Amino acid sequence: MPALISIPEKSVQRFVNYSLSDLLPEGDHVVLDRELHILSHIHMPEGFIMEQQSFTYNEYILLVALLESYPYFCPFATLLSTFLVRPVERCEHEIQIARREKGGFDTLMRPVRNNLSRIRIKLDPFGVDIKSIVETGYILWKPPTITAHNISI
Repeated sequence: MPALISIPEKSVQRFVNYSLSDLLPEGDHVVLDRELHILSHIHMPEGFIMEQQSFTYNEYILLVALLESYPYFCPFATLLSTFLVRPVERCEHEIQIARREKGGFDTLMRPVRNNLSRIRIKLDPFGVDIKSIVETGYILWKPPTITAHNISI
C-alpha cells in the first residue's frame, strides 16, 4: 500500500490590513475580511469602524489585485488574469491581439470594467476612487475634495 502524503493546509490569514497611506487619514487603515469579502475602514487609535462594504466574489478578486498593487498601478493584464483565472502572459497576449481589432480591447475588458464600476461605487464612502491610466491599467487614488472655494461658475 502506498504511503499517504500529508499535505499541510495552506495557512491563509482571514483578515488582511492595508494602510493605504495618502488615501486615508493618517493612522487609519482598511481591513479586508477574505472569508466574507468585507472591507472595513478602521479609524485609529480608537479602532472605530468608520465604513464597511461587502463585495461579490468577482468584485473582491479585482479589489484584492488593486489593494496589492497600491501605491502603484495594477496593469490591465493583471486584472484580466485575476478575473479570468488565466496566466498573466496569456492575458498580455490576448490584450495585444484585441488592441489590433476595432473595439476588441473594449470587448475583452468589458467584464473587468463593469466590476470596477461597481467597486468604485462601494469605495466612494471610504473617500477612495479607481482611476484609469490610459494604455496601462488602474490605480487606487483619492479624488480632490470639492469645496465652494474651488468651484467656478
